[in-house]
Amino acid sequence: MRVFIQGLMRATARLTYRYAWWVIITALAATAASVWLAVTRLGVLNDTNALIRQDSPVLRHYLDYLREFNTRDPMLIVARSPDFAANTAVMEELAARIGAEVPAAQVRDIYYKNDLSRMQPHFLLYQSRDDLAKMLGQIRAQKNLLGHKGQAVNLNRLLDGAIEQFDKVDRAKGKGTTLDDLEAYSEQMIVTLEALARELSLPVGEATNRAANMLNAEIDEFEQQLALNTYIQFEQGQLLLMTLTPGLGDEQSFSPYATGIRQIQRIIAEVRQRHPTVQIGLTGEAVLMNDELLAANRDMLFASLLAAGLIALSFFYAYRQLVRPALALLALGCGIAWSYGMATLAVGHLNIITEAFVLMMLGLGIDFSIQFVGRYEEMRHRGMDLLAALEDTMQHTGVAVVTGGGTTAAAFFTMCFNDFIGLSEMGIIAGSGILLCLLSSLVLFPALITVVDSRRPNGGIRPARNYGAAGRRLDQVLTSRPALALTVCLIVSVFLGWQIDRVKFDYNLLNLQNPKIESVQLAQELTGNPQLPFIFGVVVADDLAHAATLTRELEAKPTVSSVISPTKILPEDQNAKLTVLRQLKQELDQIQITADPKSSVNLTKAKTTLKTILQYSEEGQKEAVKWSKRAGGGLWKQVVGKGNKSRIEQVLGIFERLLPALRQSIEALDKLPAKEAVRRLNRYEVELIGSIQKQFAFLKGFDFEHPVTVSDLPEQARNHYISPNGKILLEIYPKENVMERAANERFVADLRSIDRQATGTPVQNYTYISVLKESYQTAAWYALAAIVIMVLLHFRNLWHTLLALLPLGFGILWMVGIMGWLGLPFNPANIITLPLVIGIGVAYGIYVVDRYREEGRCALFSGSTGKAIVMSALTTIIGFGSMMIGDYRGLVSLGTIMSLGVCCCFVTSTLMLSQVFALLARWRKE
Repeated sequence: MRVFIQGLMRATARLTYRYAWWVIITALAATAASVWLAVTRLGVLNDTNALIRQDSPVLRHYLDYLREFNTRDPMLIVARSPDFAANTAVMEELAARIGAEVPAAQVRDIYYKNDLSRMQPHFLLYQSRDDLAKMLGQIRAQKNLLGHKGQAVNLNRLLDGAIEQFDKVDRAKGKGTTLDDLEAYSEQMIVTLEALARELSLPVGEATNRAANMLNAEIDEFEQQLALNTYIQFEQGQLLLMTLTPGLGDEQSFSPYATGIRQIQRIIAEVRQRHPTVQIGLTGEAVLMNDELLAANRDMLFASLLAAGLIALSFFYAYRQLVRPALALLALGCGIAWSYGMATLAVGHLNIITEAFVLMMLGLGIDFSIQFVGRYEEMRHRGMDLLAALEDTMQHTGVAVVTGGGTTAAAFFTMCFNDFIGLSEMGIIAGSGILLCLLSSLVLFPALITVVDSRRPNGGIRPARNYGAAGRRLDQVLTSRPALALTVCLIVSVFLGWQIDRVKFDYNLLNLQNPKIESVQLAQELTGNPQLPFIFGVVVADDLAHAATLTRELEAKPTVSSVISPTKILPEDQNAKLTVLRQLKQELDQIQITADPKSSVNLTKAKTTLKTILQYSEEGQKEAVKWSKRAGGGLWKQVVGKGNKSRIEQVLGIFERLLPALRQSIEALDKLPAKEAVRRLNRYEVELIGSIQKQFAFLKGFDFEHPVTVSDLPEQARNHYISPNGKILLEIYPKENVMERAANERFVADLRSIDRQATGTPVQNYTYISVLKESYQTAAWYALAAIVIMVLLHFRNLWHTLLALLPLGFGILWMVGIMGWLGLPFNPANIITLPLVIGIGVAYGIYVVDRYREEGRCALFSGSTGKAIVMSALTTIIGFGSMMIGDYRGLVSLGTIMSLGVCCCFVTSTLMLSQVFALLARWRKE
């Protein structure tokens, strides 16, 4: 095999020498065609689902859910401030402007509030059966006090009712629900007495606030809650949420929603200026992907320019000339252009993974030309003419370069054998790119050298230069103490080997993105608080009954915070509640509150009644306190029941609030002149009875006959949770941050224990990252196997093969050990280093062993190999290291780990192998 490749390399050298111009013209034409293809047809695909094989069960379940409910991953707008009114104003303005300014193709549906008008008459059905029964008991208790139809109500009668309530408790001796009735009655009385005390305590002639009682406070609270729950809100209205369902998008674009996202971001910026007190943010899967792509593009462009510039400068500096490095860079540029053309034809697009391949080509593709230039110049310095130097370079360095490039390409191609399309595309594009850059280095570059150097005296080589003196001195220093150097390397290897167990895998995808981007910051905030909506699992039920069963089972799971579905919106036990409500309606129909405009409050009777109530209350409090300290007797022991601490606290709570209101009212009455006291009591009576009338009118406005049905649900909620086929959507929210792996595993396990076809972002992330991680690990083993075979075929010698692989093994050990030592984790972005470092790192060992076989001694720097390896490693590190400059943390981590891996493999190849060869030389002499 080696002889065949050497012959092929010599033939290639002769052909490129003889037909140099034809090679150059053909290469430039291919470059122009590739550029045209890439510019007109190649784009970056911004869709995570497109990275997975379409026959994947997890993806199929997710796509089935999207089709069933005619939806897509929503974009989320969050408005947050302590002012609910300001938040609603922002939401209303955003909804109006987005609806008017953003095309329906970009945003199909805006959902931020519900029309509750059809549900409002049924709100009593959302009370528990116990609360409805208690309400029925209260109405019945108040019916005698308020009077039947046509019977007038006054303040004295209402105060007498309090005494009757205490007497009722006394007669019952703690049986039944009399204490609960007293507590409910006292709550109303406390608010009434507090309002009365305020009325009576005002200075003479000063206006007063309107009387209020507990019942009207409940009406106000109901109206506030109704307004609050009209919007999709959290934290009691301090955070409002709007979901934007994307439309078809720009079907001709690889980023179909980029235009809509830009428009929405512009609208948000303008609304934010008008509402500076409200924090407004935009996030969601589509927004994160779009922002990720933009950030990656910016970082990639900057990193590519930086890498190209640094590689050019280092190349020019190392070889102290401009011509041949410039030709090498031209050949590299053509090779990268061909790679783009191949990507267009073979795949048709890039994705968030494959987009980084250009940086890889910059760092890796130039290596082949570097090795070629080093050997070519060395041969010219030794006096060879142009053709002889090309032939020698091609049959020696060319063969090593083919093997080195082949191992790197093999590392990429092994990525094709997995279930992750994004990774397979990376293998196809980058593997082909390496081979095309290798082709440009071994065909186009020699042709360029032929055309240029044939026109210059001696090919531009300065013969006076002593090529190897400095290199020989460096080789001598490098191998002066091989045993000591190897011992240090082994000690370092043992230490770093202990650190491998500390290497973790970071599964959190948000940790890959730019933390300065607003959508990422908002997503991190939402995922970090389980009470806020962002990520949820999905289960699809066949009908409402099935949904109710699934909801109960899911809510029982320890990892589930809440389940949202129509069964949670429809009240439970509606038939039983309607029975109570019909009884309540009968009682309300018998009550008609009227006031006698000519009646006047009996001041003496009012004072006497209040003092009697006070006396009852004080005696009751004393007995309750006494019995709470030691099991005493009396009425309140019988009322609360022996040993029932909660009932004791219930009694004490009643009196702690009732007594201050009673005392304040009595003291205020005693201080006022009789005439003024009567005037105020009369005014208060009118206001109090009016508020009671309002409360009963409010209650009578509810529907006591009909249950809540699906048709009563808000239209947007109905369309969201019920499909046209009658399927029911259940959104399951986790208790923990499922962006973290352990929490995600527990949550997904609980979902799948209920429904094996459960889907949603947590399930997708769990599966996809696992597939990605396993695919790269498998690719690493495939790469290693392929590389071992290729190296063995290259050397046709087991001992030399092991020597070439030795620095690779130690280099990977050092890389992973340093990661553990420094706390650098693997993640879904940098796990690609496993197969890549194997493919790239072995090349340095191949170059070193090849030179050793040719010279029979360690002659790295006394020849061109050492310098070429240094330059190859340097340019590769520059290519990957330039990724570390950006803000997109996925690229930063990839650049960091790849630079570390290449550096480790370079050190072990040049340092360890040199010592091994030095020891072998000494043993041979001995």
